[in-house]
Amino acid sequence: MQNEIDTFEQLRFQAVEIIFGTFFVLVGIFSGAIALLRREKGSQVLLWLAVWSGIFGIRLLISNSIINTLPIFSNNIVGSIDVSISYLILVAALLTWYYLTSGRLRFYLKVMIIIALVIGIVGIGWYLVTGNSNALMLYNNIIAASTLIVFIIILSVRKLSEKFLVMPNRGILLAGTVLFIVEALYNNLSWLFGYRTSPVTGWIGFAILLLSLAYVAAKMMFNNERRLIEIENEMETARQIQTSILPERVPEVSNLKIASAYYPMNAVAGDFYEFIQINKNEVGFLLADVSGHGVPAALIASMIKIAMQSVRDYARDPGKVLELLGKILGDQLHGQFVTAAYLYINSESRQARYSSAGHPPILYWNSESEKVVFIESNGLVFGVLKETEYPVHDFTFNKNDRVLIYSDGLIETRNPSDAEFGNDRLSELIRKYHNVSAEELSKIILNELSIWQNNKPSQQDDLTWIIIDFV
Repeated sequence: MQNEIDTFEQLRFQAVEIIFGTFFVLVGIFSGAIALLRREKGSQVLLWLAVWSGIFGIRLLISNSIINTLPIFSNNIVGSIDVSISYLILVAALLTWYYLTSGRLRFYLKVMIIIALVIGIVGIGWYLVTGNSNALMLYNNIIAASTLIVFIIILSVRKLSEKFLVMPNRGILLAGTVLFIVEALYNNLSWLFGYRTSPVTGWIGFAILLLSLAYVAAKMMFNNERRLIEIENEMETARQIQTSILPERVPEVSNLKIASAYYPMNAVAGDFYEFIQINKNEVGFLLADVSGHGVPAALIASMIKIAMQSVRDYARDPGKVLELLGKILGDQLHGQFVTAAYLYINSESRQARYSSAGHPPILYWNSESEKVVFIESNGLVFGVLKETEYPVHDFTFNKNDRVLIYSDGLIETRNPSDAEFGNDRLSELIRKYHNVSAEELSKIILNELSIWQNNKPSQQDDLTWIIIDFV
């Protein structure tokens, strides 16, 4: 009768062991799937938690006397897997904690991970050679115990948690860690005093710790995702605001046909262009390019829009326009630089005046000579000196001539071989398609850039240009 009771108890224990082992493996699979699918900040925690939980569950399953009697298992295979997991599970645990930390605590964990990995490799190798599975297990346990103590102290003190941890809800993780340690102490002290405890309590304690870690990691990941959505919404608002400061349409000027293109690399850009129409025959064109990308560059581009209101009275004098813009922006750039080009055109007298601040030269198609000419009249970029003068280049244009003003993103677009599109290729496009309209040429340039990049969707810089046809 007693033998039947013992057999029943043993079968029940094995069933519970299979249930817990399966549970830990499923937690690992589920956590790993989320980590791989979401790939947000915090997913590294879930990924290593998946490894930690999964290999612990595998260890329980292969040590189960019902499963390890299957033909696919042998004593050598079971023993090797069990020893390998016993040593390396600490590495997975430390890596899980590593991605919840910052500062010196992260450095401490990095050192512990390296030591634990070395111990694990040596310990597994020692087992394979000698058959001794516990040769270095004491050192493994010391690392585990000392790290748990460190985390209990940090989790218990709010100031330390705020300094060394990057997680929400430290209270939940503190509770899970405390319960896990209490269970570990209970089991170890019971054996020390001769009391027999069930391994099930250890599995329950480990399950509580894993679930608290999973909750914290998931909370951190979803919080980051929510912040990312908020940032994307704010960037969309910023994009709409920046688009609103650009000209809604090209000006209508006698004897001129104008086309413009603006393709920011990100939601917001550092490129900016503006038209200053004086009357039906006179117009000024400004194109500016702020160093860098994103929000900082876009803010400076917005400042240029405001600054342009102060220089409208000097629209016929490109040198003065750039000089005043440099003065206005000088104290606002904070280490960033701005290149700018300004072209004034009187379509009635067919006179043009051009000046620039470190900007790429404009391309001028001369229909009489059928040549592309680079016109350059450069002064210093904005942000170097507050007081500086800008030389002006005067020229006369004829019917069927063309001018292209552009930001350097156009000529610096790179192909898969890292070669730039370049001025030569751009000037050849101007020459080859001199008979098409300004609007059509703008589309051709964009298409040629796409082909040059091998139709890759990634854009390396902001792209802006203005095409002016003299008709």
